[in-house]
Amino acid sequence: MKEDWVEEKLGNIFFTTSGGTPSRRNSDNYKGNIPWVKSGELEKGIIYDTEEKISQKGLKNSSAKLFPKGTLLIALYGATIGKLAFLGIEAATNQAICGIFKNENIKSEFLFYFLKFKKQKLISQATGGAQPNISQSILKRLEFPLPPLPIQRAIVTKIENLFASLDKGIEDLTKAREQLKVYRQAVLKKAFGGELTKEWREKQNKLPTAEELFDEITIERQNYYEQQIKNWEKDVRVWEENKKESKKPSSPKKFKMQSPLTPEELSLLPELPKDWSWVRTGDTVFDTNDDIVDGPFGSNLKNSDFTEDGVVPVIGISNIDEGFKTKIRYVTKEKFKTISRSAVFPGNIIVAKIGSSYGKTGIYPEWMPTGLIPANLLRINPSSFFKRELLVWYLNSFMFKRRLDMIMKSTAQPAFNVSAFKHLPIPFMSKEEQHQIVRAIESRLSVCDKLEQSINEGLEKAEALRQSILKKAFEGKLLSETEIEKCKQEADYEPASVLLERIQKEKKK
Repeated sequence: MKEDWVEEKLGNIFFTTSGGTPSRRNSDNYKGNIPWVKSGELEKGIIYDTEEKISQKGLKNSSAKLFPKGTLLIALYGATIGKLAFLGIEAATNQAICGIFKNENIKSEFLFYFLKFKKQKLISQATGGAQPNISQSILKRLEFPLPPLPIQRAIVTKIENLFASLDKGIEDLTKAREQLKVYRQAVLKKAFGGELTKEWREKQNKLPTAEELFDEITIERQNYYEQQIKNWEKDVRVWEENKKESKKPSSPKKFKMQSPLTPEELSLLPELPKDWSWVRTGDTVFDTNDDIVDGPFGSNLKNSDFTEDGVVPVIGISNIDEGFKTKIRYVTKEKFKTISRSAVFPGNIIVAKIGSSYGKTGIYPEWMPTGLIPANLLRINPSSFFKRELLVWYLNSFMFKRRLDMIMKSTAQPAFNVSAFKHLPIPFMSKEEQHQIVRAIESRLSVCDKLEQSINEGLEKAEALRQSILKKAFEGKLLSETEIEKCKQEADYEPASVLLERIQKEKKK
């Protein structure tokens, strides 16, 4: 089906060059009106404006260049590698972008879709550590399939028609997924407002009061502390029997009790059922010092600490969504011992505290070994008074997220302070009712979870179909014989070999 096609290295067909960044030391470089594109802006499809502008002086005194309207831009660095956009204006770019100049003999959109198809191949060829990149040389070496011009136009039209239908399906699936999120949050709102267990409560006659519940927590916490003291005394006796050869075991610290919510704080919170009470997040654990902790400071856990020979998993934010089965890095037991305070144990709750995913919460699985959390996570070891599944539901609710937003720090990456987190309010009820709430939530959301899984599978299939369309297009299999014959009847149809010869002659001028 690739009759009259030829293949040629992309660099032998198109003129390409990268941009540059004027010195930030001279503010005059950024006081002009020349649009200056950064790789993060290649999400727009067609660029008509830019976040920053540079001056003629900045353009002249740097490697930045002015690209004409219609230039196809491709990102060369970092997480944006392979992203594409056309210039709808004359503009300069930084060095992380390569500009591919428009060629009148080739349909620009044909090149666009080809590079979109090759994106994963380009990413696989990237080099470098924290900031991987591809060079122009890699781009220029790509074998570009060149069909006659009418075939290019027909392929682009067919791709766009097929993608339009695909996009409509994706839009419907995405909308359905968003509606499920709304439904999920509506269920959680009713659950933590007491509505889902209202009838159950009305049938009970021995539920503890809010005051009795809080007293029980205090007594249980004291019992836990006294047991810690007994364990410590036993360890000290063993230490003394061993002639004090090692360091003396540290005595347990007296637990810090969380201060009750003030009347002013309570006045700002929704009213709860009479047998419930508002407590602080720190009240969900026995020891706020050891049971709610974040990961080690960045310099205490560096990229160089990760090793293929490691046995202790270091959990990332992405693992919360991915079921803790992929993309897990490891450190050695020796490294783990130096930062073991940030250990995470099966059944612990993990919360993201830094970045765009802040507040995302999950349970560390029972089948995972003891691991570590990095600085962008915190770990909660809930006491026996709080059902962990219920805590996870509440921490993932919009109600809690709104409270979390109040303590977020305005930095380059949003983050919250662990101490402030411990003081956030959380509803508390009897263990029996916690169990009933979890059952009520799970019975309503189990169907929701199945639907969401089906939607996600549909979206994955849609993306696979998109790649399949592009694959067929550049293998010459997308157009039917009838469509190809129609192309051959067009006035500008000529074998690609003739087209390529003309392109190369013009390129040498």
